[in-house]
Amino acid sequence: VEGAKSGQRIKSRIGRPHDIASMGALLMSDDGSFITGQTIAVDGGLTMRP
Repeated sequence: VEGAKSGQRIKSRIGRPHDIASMGALLMSDDGSFITGQTIAVDGGLTMRP
């Protein structure tokens, strides 16, 4: 939240429910069938490290 206030995100907007749902759909699809045991941040770049 602090990064969102100070403009440190890559995206210039707050995430929407559709953003989370899209990642879930990818993980449940054939395209995501080889992704296992990962923590995936869907946060518009807020947790990126320089």
